[in-house]
Amino acid sequence: MLRTVLASIVLGTTVVGCASEPQNETRVLRPGPETGAAEDAIRGGYTDDTDTATVGIYNWDYGALCTGSLIAPNVVLTARHCVSQTFGDEQGVQCASTNFSPAWSASGFAVSSRTELFQSIESDVRAVREVLTLPVDDKLCGQDIAILVLAQNIEPTEAIPYIPRVDTPLVAGEEYYAIGYGETNDGQGDSGLRRRRDSLYVNCVEGACNEYGVLETEWVGDQGICSGDSGGPALDLLGRVVGVTSRGVQGCYDPVYGSVHAWSQWVKDNTIYAAQLGGYPAPAWALGAPTDPGAVDPTGTACAAPAECSSNLCWYGGYCTRECNETVPCPEGYECTAQAELGNLTICTQVAPEPPPVDETGGGGSAGEGGGSDDANTKSSSDGASDDGGGCSASGRDPVTPVPWVMGVALAGAAVARRRRR
Repeated sequence: MLRTVLASIVLGTTVVGCASEPQNETRVLRPGPETGAAEDAIRGGYTDDTDTATVGIYNWDYGALCTGSLIAPNVVLTARHCVSQTFGDEQGVQCASTNFSPAWSASGFAVSSRTELFQSIESDVRAVREVLTLPVDDKLCGQDIAILVLAQNIEPTEAIPYIPRVDTPLVAGEEYYAIGYGETNDGQGDSGLRRRRDSLYVNCVEGACNEYGVLETEWVGDQGICSGDSGGPALDLLGRVVGVTSRGVQGCYDPVYGSVHAWSQWVKDNTIYAAQLGGYPAPAWALGAPTDPGAVDPTGTACAAPAECSSNLCWYGGYCTRECNETVPCPEGYECTAQAELGNLTICTQVAPEPPPVDETGGGGSAGEGGGSDDANTKSSSDGASDDGGGCSASGRDPVTPVPWVMGVALAGAAVARRRRR
């Protein structure tokens, strides 16, 4: 059961007692006296030195520490309370009265992809060019989301951006994992180290959490998120950002996340805007492409089993395929068709080539030489094509196709793989 979310605490943390900045010297992100080195993890988790797209956010002016998600080379998704002062939360967040001040100046922020944030110095952190907030009122609940546009793009060698899941909502009971730079427990004072916790599960989702005092643009998670993890990502098992950490209750339980799906159009619009500033093409997901990696995998590579395809889809003709729709059409030579054996999943299948013309004078040679009747052409194994427009012989007679039973196993494996992924 949720523990009184209406009296929940805001999860951002202010590093108390930071030393004054020296003049004409390199600035260093310094923990306050309550922040020290830590060997422990996000509550119940572990130190994370690989998820570099989860970044630390520090404010030089206020000493505030938060977490964010890199979703494009110069775009960091985070919580609104990480970029503004909050009011009316002295006794915990009250949805009716807790609100934000105007966003702080962009010049006060520093963003780092280091595992240990307080090892970062001014020369290896990113400055922020612009702070973007929702075009709504300043209430915290349901609107605790913001974007930092970086002054310089982060190169793929440093961090590969996450894909936010802007096209499909979460479902209750779905598994996710969480990452942040926060403490391992309330008042522990060990924030500043990136940590991750796996095997977490969604409690309730958009529109179904009203009884918990959570708005329809939010969802309630599991546990393990503490002070300093604010703004950090909840990610699904495909590594897509599904939530932005907003708040929770004492003891680091029952975190409330801002829903990425609920604010999808705002996220897409501002990412397109940031791409123009950064001088790079907008990500496909911001333009409407599916966010499931299997929906944009290469098509046509020869295969004998689903595991040989990044999409886990090896079709009858012995080639890798992928999902398709109007937004992500198939390449030339393929058509988008629904397959009943895959639960009517729409995938790219090869277009059957036109049969060779029949020589009506009888001079076209035997059926084995490409002439003869239409029936002979249909049964020919020279091109592996069937007469159903699906593009591949179900009997597996294409030159690159293994024996039929192998492809039968491959297809069954593909169906199972897709069911597991969904």
